[in-house]
This record gives sequence, C-alpha cells and structure tokens, in this order.
Amino acid sequence: MKKNTLIIASCLIVLITGILFSITRLNLPSVLSSMTHYGKSEIKNDGKEFNIVALGDSLSYGAGNSGNSGYVGKVEERLENHMKSEITVKDYGVPDDTSALLLKRLKNEQLKSSIGSARMIFLNIGMNDYLNSLLLTKTHPDRKKEIIVKAQQNYQNNLKTAIKEMRKENPKAKIYLVGIYNPFTNRKDHLPESSLVQQWNKKAQVITAEQKNTRFINVEGVFSGKNKKAYFADELHPNKKGYALIGEEVYKRLELS
Repeated sequence: MKKNTLIIASCLIVLITGILFSITRLNLPSVLSSMTHYGKSEIKNDGKEFNIVALGDSLSYGAGNSGNSGYVGKVEERLENHMKSEITVKDYGVPDDTSALLLKRLKNEQLKSSIGSARMIFLNIGMNDYLNSLLLTKTHPDRKKEIIVKAQQNYQNNLKTAIKEMRKENPKAKIYLVGIYNPFTNRKDHLPESSLVQQWNKKAQVITAEQKNTRFINVEGVFSGKNKKAYFADELHPNKKGYALIGEEVYKRLELS
C-alpha cells in the first residue's frame, strides 16, 4: 500500500513539474493568447468610446421606417453584439440630400467635430443625384445622354471632395460608401433606369478605389427577387424590414480585423 502511494505521489510530482516547465519555458499564456487573437477577426473592445457617424440621404435618416432608423440601426445592433459594448451613432442623414448639398453641410462645425471623433463613417449619397438626373431627362429627352454624363461627373467630383473634407477632420477612420440600390427590382419591362443604377455605382467605386481606408459597399441587388410590398414603405423607400436587409448586407462587408 505504501509502495503504491509512493508511486502515485512520484507521478504527480513529475506531472506538476512538467506542467510548470511548459508554462515557464514555452510561455503557454502567450501561446494561448496568440491562438485566441488569431482565431478572431473582429474589432476588439479596447475600452475607448466607439463612435459611428452616418451621413447621407433618406437611407441614413430612415425615411419609410416608423422608428426613423435607417440601415445603420441594424449595423449598430450587430456590432454591439459582437463587441459586447455600447456604440454611439450620430446620424446626420437628411431626406432628399444630394452630393452638392452634402458638401455644404460638411462645413458645419458640429458635424466636423463628430467626424473627427468617429471610428467608422458611413456615407450613402447619390440616389437623389441619380433620380434628379432622370427627371431632367424626361423634360429634355433629346439631351438624355448629355444630362446623365454631366450628372455623373458632378457626382464623382462632389464625392471626391466630400471624402477629402472628411479626411481633414479624421485621417484614420474607416469610411464606407454604401451604393444606391435598385428601386425598380420588380419591374418586368427592363427599364433603362435599372441599368443606370449600375453605372452610378461604378462611378462611386472609381472614387473609393482612389482613397485610403475607404471602401465601397454594393447593395444594388439586395432586393432582387424580393416582394417589394414586403420590404418597401413606398415606391422608393424601404420599410423597417427593408432597412434591416440593407444593414445586414452592409455589416457583412465591414472590415472588422
């Protein structure tokens, strides 16, 4: 009996010594920490305030949603769940906003201050530029191509200037430009307006590709195959369910590493 006890005790001493050796020489805590770090590709809660600024038109504002929460509300919800921390969203969305009007608003001191403290900036602008150009072609059908080309050029110039102005206030924040979606998704007559959505998004992609830490998120087909009545509050604006769909698509495209 004593012999068995001595053997068991000796084995335990050897086992404990081996564990201590591994912890000390192999720096096991560091190894485990590295495994945890590289096993995740998410933004870590570093204890600092996490501010998000949303800029743009009715898509940011949430027109069509009774809660006045655009797609950013869903992005905020998903980020908070992953970070296990509260996020502050400052929403500067304005219905009917255009890229030209955005440039004027970027001179506002309160807005500039919010941009300066943001970790992420979401921008959706271009839908009203696009729609205004369509209206103009209806009254001047003989100048349709000229009108569209000029409108797209103005949009690109305004977008480039807007990003430049935001970078003056905050050179480090990630900027996400959310493209325009196709509001004619259920039309069967293949409206040329639908193909123009792709053109406008390509113009936006050209600009974001030239900028550092700036990414374009394409949502033009998010409603493809969906029942429009189930996802839209009117002919143009999504409802709560529609905004959630856009928000999910935007969240999936975030660079969270």
